[in-house]
Amino acid sequence: MSVPPLPRIEGDAHIILDIYTHSSLRNHLSGIDTSNKEYGDADRLALLGKSVLDLAITHHWFRKSLSPEQLRGKQRESLSDERLVEIIQGYNLGHKLRYAPGIPVDSEMCRTFLDTYVGALFIRNGQNSVQDFVSKLVDPAEDAEMQDTILLNPIPPHQPPPPREPPPPAPPAYYAPAPTTTGISLAVFNQVATQKGHTITWSAESTGPHHQPTWTVRCCLNGTEKGRGTGKSQKAAKEDAARQAWVTMGGFS
Repeated sequence: MSVPPLPRIEGDAHIILDIYTHSSLRNHLSGIDTSNKEYGDADRLALLGKSVLDLAITHHWFRKSLSPEQLRGKQRESLSDERLVEIIQGYNLGHKLRYAPGIPVDSEMCRTFLDTYVGALFIRNGQNSVQDFVSKLVDPAEDAEMQDTILLNPIPPHQPPPPREPPPPAPPAYYAPAPTTTGISLAVFNQVATQKGHTITWSAESTGPHHQPTWTVRCCLNGTEKGRGTGKSQKAAKEDAARQAWVTMGGFS
């Protein structure tokens, strides 16, 4: 069976990076606070998303007036191991997800990805968007015109607390991880570069007075310069160079 396009998730792009980063890679960042003020982390999104996804699946088949036995069967079949393997292939998750070496891209990883994606979709876009996506995912033959009657009383999207400063402009649609530098730390950059088989080298130099130097750091992958950063400290310049290299490499997609 086919898979529907992944719906756009509203808001900042940081949540996209969390969705596509597997826990096997996040575990290497112990001691680094990567939590988000709005949703916490990807594990919290997955926990929320699992309940929302199960509800959306049940609600879709409940509308078909199935018997209890048929309804339970559809609940099991909708995200069976076989269907999850089809979803892995349909969304090319083996290439799009970021995970530690040696970790298999299997049905369990796919279910965690779906839970996390649905959790993010729920808090950003609301239940109607979740139901529309899930119905198409588990029942591709569903007539698109029937989607307008999914919910009689749609649940409004979760609204995060108002920011202290005006929010940045909304980013373009994200159907797959984009080369964003939001939330990219040196640790994440080094992990992804190593995972992709790149050799990283750094060179640094300073100019200006000794008590107030300006640092320039070059980031090279496999001997080729991919990013150059400047800053008032060597660390700040190195982080800037890593971000530039990340963009140059297309987010290592």
